[in-house]
Amino acid sequence: MPTQPSAALRLRPFTQGDYEAFARLHNAAFPEHPSSPEELRVLDAQVAADPRLKQARFVAEQDGELVGYAEYSQNPGMYHPQRFMLNAAVRSDRRGQGIGSALYQHLRAALEAFDPISLRAQAREDSATVPFLRARGFRETQRTWESTLDPRGFDFGPYAGLEERLREQGIRIVTARELRERDPAWREQLHDTFSAARLDVPRSEPASPISLEQYTRFVLEDPGFLEDAYFVALHEERAIGVSDLYRSEASEGLFTGFTGVRREYRGRGVALALKLRALRYAQERGVPWVRTDNASTNAAMLAVNERLGFRKEPAWLSMVLELKEA
Repeated sequence: MPTQPSAALRLRPFTQGDYEAFARLHNAAFPEHPSSPEELRVLDAQVAADPRLKQARFVAEQDGELVGYAEYSQNPGMYHPQRFMLNAAVRSDRRGQGIGSALYQHLRAALEAFDPISLRAQAREDSATVPFLRARGFRETQRTWESTLDPRGFDFGPYAGLEERLREQGIRIVTARELRERDPAWREQLHDTFSAARLDVPRSEPASPISLEQYTRFVLEDPGFLEDAYFVALHEERAIGVSDLYRSEASEGLFTGFTGVRREYRGRGVALALKLRALRYAQERGVPWVRTDNASTNAAMLAVNERLGFRKEPAWLSMVLELKEA
């Protein structure tokens, strides 16, 4: 049984002065997804710019130090006014003292005003968070594999001729920079293709539309956006597929953002060609690793990544607590 939290434990709302300590705690708890303090500030501002989205963060202090945090938020791509995402972490040397439980209860109390119908959280399958959530009634609804590849020694030889075969079909690959320089409606092109391709991506909640304004704010204006690592497949000047890499100031590697192809162009190797372009970009810059993730039910993209040599890591579980009927 966990011990009771220290009498010195203090729970309070997050403030602007907490970003440095928050980033250290977040990166220690989730080293696979590091962020700098400035990136966390930007993400909070992106969410705050959408008046529909509710978010709040609370921190736990002990002996004058930040030892934990917990937050609720809403996903703009799976939006429902009464569904919430939870995220939390406790410093490793302060676990087992009831701090996580105190933070969880604090979140539940803060959410009562919104009459939530469900709460969702993610946890790596080998973490103590999984039994913590199960003990509180959460159940697994989706499993996502993270996979990593070192591009520095990647052999492109087996894929020679793929882009030439696509060009024979009128399909070529450009970067977002090249598209921007030639097409005044480049944002609309990317958004339209993203919106069409994402409809078939397995997800833990029903998809909700992403507006052009949201797409621009969360993707194209994000500090991690790399204009020369956002690859676009064109067929007769129409965007038909995309795949991008983005960066974090807190990481040496690159992360895959979204890879998708319009339904009518699937099965031709477009997604594979886009992923190869991304790997070449990473290889040419000496990037030590590229990370991607796919739902366990997304057989097509899992097959592409396995063919390329991505190595699976422990899965992330999406777990939900249903509070009432929708």
